[in-house]
Amino acid sequence: MSNSTNNSDASLTRKWGEGWIEGVSVQYVNGTQTYPAGTRASVLKHDSKNDYNHTKIKAIYRMSSVNRVGMTLRKENYIKMGEDISKCTSLRTLCIVDDTDFNGNCAAAIFDETRTYHCPLLMLDFSNTSLARTKNDTDETRNDKNGIVAMCNFIRSTPTLNYLDLSDCGINDMDINSIASALSGSSKIQELYLKGNNIGGYGIKSILNTNGLQNLTKLQVHDQHNIYHSSNAKHGRDAIVNYLKQDGLALVSCTVDCKDAKYAKRILESLSKDSKLVRINHDEKLFPLSEKSRSILTPVLKKLICDTSSFDSLCQSNHNLHTISCDTNYLIYGRVEGMSAQDYQDLRDALTINKRVEDCNTHQLEIPSCWAMFNKQRLRCKLRCLYFKGEFSLDPFIDLDVNLMPYLLELVTRTEVHMFASENEGDDSKKHWFEVNSKNLDGVYRIIRNSGHIPDLFSFISPEKKISTLEADNAALKKEVEELRAQLSILPSKRLKASS
Repeated sequence: MSNSTNNSDASLTRKWGEGWIEGVSVQYVNGTQTYPAGTRASVLKHDSKNDYNHTKIKAIYRMSSVNRVGMTLRKENYIKMGEDISKCTSLRTLCIVDDTDFNGNCAAAIFDETRTYHCPLLMLDFSNTSLARTKNDTDETRNDKNGIVAMCNFIRSTPTLNYLDLSDCGINDMDINSIASALSGSSKIQELYLKGNNIGGYGIKSILNTNGLQNLTKLQVHDQHNIYHSSNAKHGRDAIVNYLKQDGLALVSCTVDCKDAKYAKRILESLSKDSKLVRINHDEKLFPLSEKSRSILTPVLKKLICDTSSFDSLCQSNHNLHTISCDTNYLIYGRVEGMSAQDYQDLRDALTINKRVEDCNTHQLEIPSCWAMFNKQRLRCKLRCLYFKGEFSLDPFIDLDVNLMPYLLELVTRTEVHMFASENEGDDSKKHWFEVNSKNLDGVYRIIRNSGHIPDLFSFISPEKKISTLEADNAALKKEVEELRAQLSILPSKRLKASS
């Protein structure tokens, strides 16, 4: 009893950070000072410049490189860490990764349910730890129960969280149900990583049916072996396809397995023209596609991003997707029955145009109006590159209003050039596309020659002609009105005959 009392008294007198700070790297809110692991707490407390205390800490990192330098952290150290985090009002990032000693008991020590947390945490990363596994990794020896529950309770009380990485933690379907419940209604989550776990089809279905994941931009939800070889794999695949079919998704990156060409085909067919998805990733090394897989996927991919069968179909194509998980070259080079060399060239050009989305600043793409603007730019480029060439169809422009003709001619006679706003070409944030004049006079000649509005296009209509045109239109409307009135006058007699 006396020992517990002494320990309690010691915890009251302990300074913030004592007992765990030497085993992690910490960073201040202003970002100007970072202390690596191994720095003594006494040194940090006497930092006159920053006056080291919990109100100024922005990030806590513990990684494999840190473990070789800092102290070994055990459950009692994480208890102290949790106590101090509960007092912190500035912590944005908590990363404990590549640490096999970090298990469910350690997580429960940090997120003790008896404490109240006020930190505006944005990023939580426990990837490649023993959060949900032990050495034997059997149901009888799993120590993750309290850790998963405690972490989920913390997630519920942290509405600011937008990044969660629990990859390679030994999580199973039961655990994922608890995580899905914790994320339900959390509209802030933007990045969710759960790959490399023991999640089956039902687990995937559970997490993707969670309300509040509408703002996800990056998603990795499965371990290749479990979702595709478990007895309930179909439920997981169906859940992913149905999730991607939803309207208004912000998702730009998703991990699926394109080794199964039929399933990859379902993924591509589920995407709408408005889908923001730019990457369909694969969490293994690039792999070559078989001839059969290529014959299945390539035509579907072309129809999705550059359907050149008509002007409208090209406009309705997807202008965002540019990378799939396998090496895209395996799809766009080669020969598939039913596809010509020109089809392949169109597909390569369309993928290149779609890839321009990566030249945009990330913060711009988060603004709906900016995303729509960039989408329209890529559409204009596709029309110039893939439609207005050779003997293109003039059917969409036969009855075009003459007032819109200058815009059509501008579309045909302009092109895009890629320029850098700075000398550092590796800085993607400085890339810009600019429209310049092109030399596509053949397209202009073809449109003008077949236009039915040449006199109106190249001359000013006199006021007398405008008046006569309006009078003719007015006379036609009067005639139509008289005919309608005549039809109305007949209706009562028809009703009387019908009733008799």
